[in-house]
Amino acid sequence: MPTSNKIEFGWVVQPVPRSDDGRQTLLSDNQKFLELIRVRFQTAWLEDHFQWNERDTLEGWTHLAYLMPHFPELRFGTLVLGQSYRNPALTAKMAATLQHLSGGRFILGIGAGWKEDEYRAFGFPFPSAGRRVRELDDASAIIKAMWAQSPANYTGKYYSIKDAYCEPRPHPMIPLMIGGNGEKGTLKVTAKYADWWNFPLRPPELFAHKVNVLRQHCETVGRNFDEITLTAFEFVSISNDPAKVVRPGTLHHIAGNPDEVTRELEQFVAAGARHFMLRFVDFPS
Repeated sequence: MPTSNKIEFGWVVQPVPRSDDGRQTLLSDNQKFLELIRVRFQTAWLEDHFQWNERDTLEGWTHLAYLMPHFPELRFGTLVLGQSYRNPALTAKMAATLQHLSGGRFILGIGAGWKEDEYRAFGFPFPSAGRRVRELDDASAIIKAMWAQSPANYTGKYYSIKDAYCEPRPHPMIPLMIGGNGEKGTLKVTAKYADWWNFPLRPPELFAHKVNVLRQHCETVGRNFDEITLTAFEFVSISNDPAKVVRPGTLHHIAGNPDEVTRELEQFVAAGARHFMLRFVDFPS
């Protein structure tokens, strides 16, 4: 799956209302945004979280399956699934079914998982980061095997399958996107299995560094680096009025007037980014 030089854009659906007033309009606000971007952007993305404290939170996979038939121009993806929330063989089967029903418009994004309060609230074990990444390795191997073999078999340390069928197998093949930037673990798993890689909420200089680390892992495992589509998930605050531009001190924002935002996007492109997943912080305005 060679990387194209074309630059594409996706919009990240808002999973929770930004204010109490938005509780009743969250679904319609998201659909208004999708109407605006459906002929300008190429993708839409759903997060995989179950709770943000007491705020209304739409479960991502269900929300995605609801939205896909309403916007047939767009490909839809997960940004990204927590691998331990679902058995990986079941994840592969669910993805293959969605690919079949949508006419080939699905992108499966998956990661090691991170939101500890959510794990514990919903009764999932929350092992060390190292173990979660090793589980991601097993999960990625199983997903790829399920899509390519019939029946599929894999024996791992954390997950295994035996004579597992995933029919109908996905056609066209689903891109597997791995999200995260851990240099020792996640980027190595990305080099082994991913068709796409997602870099989350950090500045372009760090993106360029992580790209070089991923390239080194590809050399180590014998993978063609150019087969992997490089993507970046970023918050965007854009306005010609400097007083309306949000520049927080924690998660990175691409922020400024249109020229400033364009220049920062160009820095990502220069480092290899070919697909952007954007969330506009002034949603739903």
